[in-house]
Amino acid sequence: MKLTLEANRLRSLASRVLKFAGRGPIFGFVHLEAGFGFMRVSASNERSGIRIVARDIQAVEPGSWTMASDQLEKFSVILPANRTLDLSIRGSTMHVDAGISVDVPIFTVDDTADMPVPPPDITWRRAWNMTKAIDHCLWAVERGTPVPQFEGLHMTPEHCQATNGQVLAHAAVGLVDENIIVPAATLRAVGALQPSDDVRLAVEDGRRLWMRDDDWAVYLTLIGGPYPNTTGMIFKPLDGVHTAPGNKKTAIYSININRHQALDVVTRIVSSMVQSDRLMGVGVAFDYDERGLHFRSHYPEGEARRSIVVDSVVDWEPDIGDEDGFLRLHGRGLKAESMRQALDSLSSSVVKMMWAHEPGYPFQFHDPDAGLVSLVMPRRL
Repeated sequence: MKLTLEANRLRSLASRVLKFAGRGPIFGFVHLEAGFGFMRVSASNERSGIRIVARDIQAVEPGSWTMASDQLEKFSVILPANRTLDLSIRGSTMHVDAGISVDVPIFTVDDTADMPVPPPDITWRRAWNMTKAIDHCLWAVERGTPVPQFEGLHMTPEHCQATNGQVLAHAAVGLVDENIIVPAATLRAVGALQPSDDVRLAVEDGRRLWMRDDDWAVYLTLIGGPYPNTTGMIFKPLDGVHTAPGNKKTAIYSININRHQALDVVTRIVSSMVQSDRLMGVGVAFDYDERGLHFRSHYPEGEARRSIVVDSVVDWEPDIGDEDGFLRLHGRGLKAESMRQALDSLSSSVVKMMWAHEPGYPFQFHDPDAGLVSLVMPRRL
């Protein structure tokens, strides 16, 4: 095998693939193949796999070889920038000439297991707005929780959801034709590939999710088991009454707020906290009067250290307030960092903030234009 290509191109291919490459004794390998007009790089581990094809690379002599993923990582780091590389295979060694000569140990293709390929009869579905839905939902996933389902995104034909038990993100975007749970960690790596609007998804036997785009394909091993039941948690905007489990009805209140102004206030509250405050989950309380919506940071010892007034109420329904004009929050508030993340995950300038008259329901931030919802469980203040 003989191949000439730019060092920056090889480094770029290696960096994209190595996000998925394993380090184990079986899956810790990267396959490389060069042909007339293309170079294909692939890697896989127990949970995921990736294949990238560069179509404008011309091999002098076609061939394929395999490298340990950690060896490729070290090799790509030391490559000189803006230089042309001459690669050739000499037995069990890849010889690289880039002004200086480097020999890197390789394996024959038969020594390792290649990445799987999707079945030929698999059904592909174009995933409109996939990036928007995944980016919105990922903030709600807490890694390392004792419940495996909390480490993944729930995808259905109607929506995507993610929760860690305290917050929930919902996107009214259907990406697949069945109910599956996809590991969040590998979805983050998919985001680094910058999927196009033409990305397509397919589910293989309820075990794997395949994604393919212009120059790459990825598979992700799914999480088994049922997803937590979130039925009835999300309020429908403008509904005056919400039916809770057991047919219990509770009044729903809502106001429209300027998301950018509210996010700026909450971000300043979070940034002013000391580390111990963040660990304790310092909350934010709210009240309303003729000047606007007020945010108050509320600390465990019960002292409100600041009161920030922001003219962020764009519209409000007159029956949501008590006689003195304050919101009916009954001493409830939100964890400041959770509220910041919830607002940051939305996209519209104006969002609807909703809460229930009865305690125990999550605060909700609806972005109807984008089809996004963020839920945060209340805390007693």
